[in-house]
Amino acid sequence: MRRECKQACVTSLLTLWQSLPGTAHIRSPPDDCEQMRAVNESMWRLAEIWCSSPEMHPRAIAGLRTMILVLLGCLFPESIKTHRKDSDLELLLATLLAIQGIVQLRSRRNTRWAQKIIRLCAPVISMMLLVEHDPAVIAKGLKYMQDGLENSHGRDQAALYVMFSEDTTYIGKALLERAHAALGVKVQGYVRRSRGYQHVDRLLHRFRLPGRQTTYFKVPDDERSLNIARRTVRQAAKSLANKHGEILLPWVLSKVRFILVAAKRFTERRNIVVAAKSIDIMQICNTNPFMLEGFQRAEEVKLLHGLKTLRRVCQQRSLKPNGSAPAAEQAYIQQMQADDHEILLQDDKDRKRTWGMPFIVMSSLLVLLVLRDGARWQPTDMTPDQLSALVYGISIFALKVVSFYHAPWRKAWRLAGRAIQIIVQATFPGFAVWNLQAAVPQFCEAFGQLRCSTDPCRCERCGAAKHPSTLLVADAAQMYEQIDTAKVLIAFDRAAERLRLSKGLTTVTVRRQGKVCGWTGGEPATRSGKFVVFTTARLRKMLWASCALRFATLGNLVVRATGVMIGGLLSMIAAVGLLCQEEQVAKESAEFRRQYLPHGWDMMHALLAMRYVDDLLMASQSMCHACMAKLLASMYSVTFEISPEALEQTWTDLVFRVDPVSGRVAWAPKNPNRDWILGKAAKSKERYIPYLDRLQCPFGVIRGMLIGRATRLRHMRLPLEMQRAVMLEELQELVLEGYPAPLLRALAHTLPLGNPVFHALRLATRRLDKLERRRQVFTA
Repeated sequence: MRRECKQACVTSLLTLWQSLPGTAHIRSPPDDCEQMRAVNESMWRLAEIWCSSPEMHPRAIAGLRTMILVLLGCLFPESIKTHRKDSDLELLLATLLAIQGIVQLRSRRNTRWAQKIIRLCAPVISMMLLVEHDPAVIAKGLKYMQDGLENSHGRDQAALYVMFSEDTTYIGKALLERAHAALGVKVQGYVRRSRGYQHVDRLLHRFRLPGRQTTYFKVPDDERSLNIARRTVRQAAKSLANKHGEILLPWVLSKVRFILVAAKRFTERRNIVVAAKSIDIMQICNTNPFMLEGFQRAEEVKLLHGLKTLRRVCQQRSLKPNGSAPAAEQAYIQQMQADDHEILLQDDKDRKRTWGMPFIVMSSLLVLLVLRDGARWQPTDMTPDQLSALVYGISIFALKVVSFYHAPWRKAWRLAGRAIQIIVQATFPGFAVWNLQAAVPQFCEAFGQLRCSTDPCRCERCGAAKHPSTLLVADAAQMYEQIDTAKVLIAFDRAAERLRLSKGLTTVTVRRQGKVCGWTGGEPATRSGKFVVFTTARLRKMLWASCALRFATLGNLVVRATGVMIGGLLSMIAAVGLLCQEEQVAKESAEFRRQYLPHGWDMMHALLAMRYVDDLLMASQSMCHACMAKLLASMYSVTFEISPEALEQTWTDLVFRVDPVSGRVAWAPKNPNRDWILGKAAKSKERYIPYLDRLQCPFGVIRGMLIGRATRLRHMRLPLEMQRAVMLEELQELVLEGYPAPLLRALAHTLPLGNPVFHALRLATRRLDKLERRRQVFTA
């Protein structure tokens, strides 16, 4: 900055300085731009006087605002597009902002928003803000702030605010804004204007400063490793302090905790994938046949109850690293211990439960599964090393599932699957439901188009007795094993040809991230960070490669599967694309309608069909269950297992019920633990983490699960009363899991009131809390 401009700014500031209250008690600073140190010192002396004189606060704040505007006009003039650089003026501006914040807090310290900020401040600052008339405490707090500001030297064209720096929450930088903009003073910004911690976290992330949360490092249980970890963290903290200020060093060290690594629980050691790599086929073949027969009965396989994600490390305020856990948690942990030689795997239906078995039992079961299922698995002469040379990343399989988690270019395969989905939706949509959020709206729209038969209790096609409305639910058991890869490629060729003939397009554009989004068409040479363009020829090659990768390893044995692989790169979209084409062909075929539908009826008036992957739902008001089953069998190339006829059917996470009189269909969400809540049966699924005398997961996890459940109920278009009843079921399940009434009340009061269902939860938890307190008083 030019000396003349700086001198003019200093002269204007000293003129305004004369009008500040309390200047009569101190010496006026010199009118020299080279002696800015004296101006800063005079401002801190005035701050001491203002903090002890409440009657001066309004005039002091008004004068500080005027001086701040002058400084902003000098540093950020309207005549230039950038800003002027001067460390003295920037330090003075930071001083004025900090003093203004202190005076504002002192004048409004009885208000709610000021008390929130004072609680976040460093202890020395909090004492200064809360004390009535104690010059020593006020001087100590102002000296602490002055040292912090002057040590930053206004680097990075910003002021380093130190009000919240000591062992609590905040070290950050606030950018200086132009004069005509709304100046976000920190006192007003943290809680009142900028939503408190969100603003703080955003500034910390923007300037690459350490976060507010305490960081826990897991260290092996020996003194040498602990010393190395402490030394490494201290070196990193010193490097950060050298860059951003010495005050960061103690703050970073106070936010770090070291925890000795304990023995893993069995829920953290699901090791079947790793253990399967060491299976020796010759050892299994040399085992006594009677022993193999005994292993096949799985008498040594046991279900180990316990959650996968129970918190192992407690927060410091709840439990010290070397402390003891509550009795309920100790009992729960005790049953979660497992033998080091035991093989653990996840339950197929309930992912939070674990099965355990000896290694020899696991090996025998997997080998017998392969050797006895010759229609599915075919042993090859290839070795695992030869397979690795052919394709990298196919992991060990278990329970007929193959993992491609480590396969290269997994993201490209995922984008190809999205592109094929867009082609299927544009050419052969069939009965597919791609998103369960749209299932209920789609069902309502299609059910409204159905026509009733002449006699509501008779089938229009065969004349058999039926309910006014008929539901059919089917599941394509072993669908992936039944898929013919040749038919998959033929179905894709037909879809690509239809796209070319109908729209003249041979390309598909998809978004790289987020939800599935894209359109048919696009330039193949497009290079974009947000979108990618596939040609149909390239997609066919990738689909063929996915169908050809049907190899898996079991120890030192390489096997080849029939059909497509469960967990394969494009297995799901390959199977769904084939089923969609078969459905669309049936819908468009006049011969199919003549054979399986009432005479002269169209498909949309006779039948409603929805399929989510391999789960199929059909509804009709004119056809009986037997006729719908015949139609289903003739439509697909795979075999579906049809559920028995009933007025109530479960499809995905929905339960549909037919009124036997009116034929209307109602639906409700599925809850596998409903009988347990009603006291009719034992718990069938682990849905919530148990309490165990203290909270075992972050508070936000339970809150997010309740909000997600309520959002799903809203997508189902359920009546408000039913939504309330279902959410009260969720609350009752938390009560049965041991959550105390005060915690549930606090949880309910954090839920947004935009959904009226949450208001009912608040009322219920209040009543529950009051009853619990009365019971405690009566017991005492």
